[in-house]
Amino acid sequence: MQRSKASVSVEVKQVIGTLCKLLATTGLDAVPAPETFRRAKFGGGLEVEGQFWHLLSNILQRTGIVSSAASRQPRGDSEHRKLVAAGLWQNGYHADWMYETEVGEGEERRSFSSRDLLLALGWLLATGALEKLLTQRVQQLDKTLLASIPVDTQVSHDLQLDLTYLRRLQWLIGYLRHQGRILLSMLEERTRLLHA
Repeated sequence: MQRSKASVSVEVKQVIGTLCKLLATTGLDAVPAPETFRRAKFGGGLEVEGQFWHLLSNILQRTGIVSSAASRQPRGDSEHRKLVAAGLWQNGYHADWMYETEVGEGEERRSFSSRDLLLALGWLLATGALEKLLTQRVQQLDKTLLASIPVDTQVSHDLQLDLTYLRRLQWLIGYLRHQGRILLSMLEERTRLLHA
């Protein structure tokens, strides 16, 4: 059975919306809205790029790939981008725009777009950053719950557990992992072809 383009588009929007909620749940600062992801796909401009630079640096700091002490020092925009590029490089992401030198004031300095940052975000998520962030959040919540006063163990009747939503979320996480593995295999194949 073939799905229509409209239903696939709706599913993609739902997956991106779920990803945004999941990233916000992990405690990241300023997670872009789903619309920003769509704009990034089509080269959204400086505002969209700024949001993705911020998101990437936040993920790199929270997962421990980049030292939080080094990233808290006041830095200029180019220093901030160098830090993100270094963190991506340490995580195994290698792109041409990461190796370009600084240019002067009058020269064109942008040889990348928000698509490249979106791809870098996909790489980070595919290499396990999302799982690491979720694990950290669960551990943080466990510490909070264990340190608190004993609570009444009766389950509130107002609490509604939507198992279909939970199953859907689990399926989406599995689907994201699967897509990440496909991305990794494609990048490995590309690397093999480039260096053969």
